[in-house]
Amino acid sequence: MQEHESGLYFDFNKAFLEQLEILNSSIRVRLRDFAVLGGYADIDRYTLYPECTMVYENVTYSKRVISEYKDRNRQSFKKPYQIIDTDFPSTHQTSYLHFLDVVSDKMNAYTSWEIIASTVRIELPNQVV
Repeated sequence: MQEHESGLYFDFNKAFLEQLEILNSSIRVRLRDFAVLGGYADIDRYTLYPECTMVYENVTYSKRVISEYKDRNRQSFKKPYQIIDTDFPSTHQTSYLHFLDVVSDKMNAYTSWEIIASTVRIELPNQVV
């Protein structure tokens, strides 16, 4: 499976997972402090989004590896566990592998996420990038 070009430009290093929604064949991931490097789509330079939603369409696979922190100091982890989301409808569109690595304050956990989907877009409050 080929990785989507966004993997070269999306910067999740300081991003925080605020909310996720899985509905039919789409996954919506609301993030805080997500950045995109210049060169992706119409983005000319490094751009930090204080709030945005990543929308993955025509999803056929989703696997999250959750590593909960032992405490709020975030120095060590409990044993990780996996969540594999299933029952996505099949698609005839070309699909790509997408990776997300984010921290969730609410769960006090680090999430490494693999999504196979045909498209991804960034939605900002009141607009789409």
